[in-house]
Amino acid sequence: MSDMIGTVTVPAIPNSGLAFPLIGDYPYSEVRPYPSVSHRFGDKATLSQQTFLTGIGPRQFQFKKSVISYTDTNTLKDFFESVQGGYQTFTYAAPNSDGTTTSYNVIFENKPLSVQALVNACQAGMTFLEVPDPLDAPEYDVNATVTRFPSADMETALLSTVQQIIPLVHIRVRDTTIPDVYLSDQRCTIGGQLYLPRLLSINEKGTGVVMSQSIQWMNDDQGSDSVNFTFGNADRIMTKFMNSTDLSWASIDLCLYHVNSSTVYSYGKASL
Repeated sequence: MSDMIGTVTVPAIPNSGLAFPLIGDYPYSEVRPYPSVSHRFGDKATLSQQTFLTGIGPRQFQFKKSVISYTDTNTLKDFFESVQGGYQTFTYAAPNSDGTTTSYNVIFENKPLSVQALVNACQAGMTFLEVPDPLDAPEYDVNATVTRFPSADMETALLSTVQQIIPLVHIRVRDTTIPDVYLSDQRCTIGGQLYLPRLLSINEKGTGVVMSQSIQWMNDDQGSDSVNFTFGNADRIMTKFMNSTDLSWASIDLCLYHVNSSTVYSYGKASL
């Protein structure tokens, strides 16, 4: 069954069925980022900040060859064109430290292929991004839901040196014929609800702040929370979603799933 955002079908990444034809130089490189976010609270002299791990990013494989023959260069170019750059996935046999290999379904990073020509050879370097099987997406149970202030169990869990947070966004439009939209920064199922990987960030660009609070004086009702959402739209799915319905006065709410305590922390609901 295809993934849906509202009434818009999210196309699956096509698989070329091909295997990467070259072997890179030693040492091999595999990187897995651990993104984090920060929650800023307080005002002026009482301003404080907490930083939490948001999850585990996709594996990134660095392929490089300091010297590559013109024959292999043409093979690389033909392969890049056959998978249409970063459009189709392919199999990459990633080397292990014990001399064996592990096959991963990967895709070229969204950058042009660059080959540096030397006098009698060439140099090449590129990055592959893992495209995991949707069926392998993690599933989490929900033991409790809290709003604003954590429960006693969550307070204890927050004392741990390792914190893993998954942001959850729920969008409901006024048109009742449009299904609710559930998005996150990773594909996962939480409390039986599937969240699609579409959320790029929930902070201002270049910052790690999730949400800022403005605390005003008594009887001043201008104080409010401020939060920004950035969604991936390279495939124009979010554009199609906006064109398929009226988003005016749609409700959007942000929750954070605390993996350590299996607790959903609800920030609240706002209107678009």
